[in-house]
Amino acid sequence: MTKTVVIQARFPERIAKMVESLVEKGVYKSKSEVIIDATRRFLERRRESSRIKKFIHDYLAGHIEKSKSSDKVIEEICENIEIEGSVEVVMNRIRRSRTDIS
Repeated sequence: MTKTVVIQARFPERIAKMVESLVEKGVYKSKSEVIIDATRRFLERRRESSRIKKFIHDYLAGHIEKSKSSDKVIEEICENIEIEGSVEVVMNRIRRSRTDIS
């Protein structure tokens, strides 16, 4: 059995009502289950985002040689985050945004 830890948190009333609604509808068994699932999804998205950022950074820095497989990875990333355009168009946008920040 997984060890659990109690964490207290205060939520705005609107969010608390949404959580309660999901339990009442039977989508989740308890409020804890809603919060655990939401937290897990949030952390997974952040982890995936970090891997995407690292890949793009390495690609732009020239650490990843441009190839059909790297282009395919970029296309898949763009599809997952709903960016339109060819790999080259997307990478040019990213390059421009990096120079605008510098």
